[in-house]
Amino acid sequence: AEAYNSSDEARQFYEFLKSMEMYQSILDKETMLILTTDSDLFKYLKGMTPDGDVIPAQRSGDNR
Repeated sequence: AEAYNSSDEARQFYEFLKSMEMYQSILDKETMLILTTDSDLFKYLKGMTPDGDVIPAQRSGDNR
């Protein structure tokens, strides 16, 4: 509780971690998800490769 209340970032990280644990417990290889493009999970997954590597965020004005 002390770490959770230490900062807004700590609270956000805790909520993110708990969300990932929940997804891990309810999803398997047979699960199909339909996500909106504004969902937090979609935004998180969009930033990863199929191998689970994180894709670096593009900087503003970077047209690669």
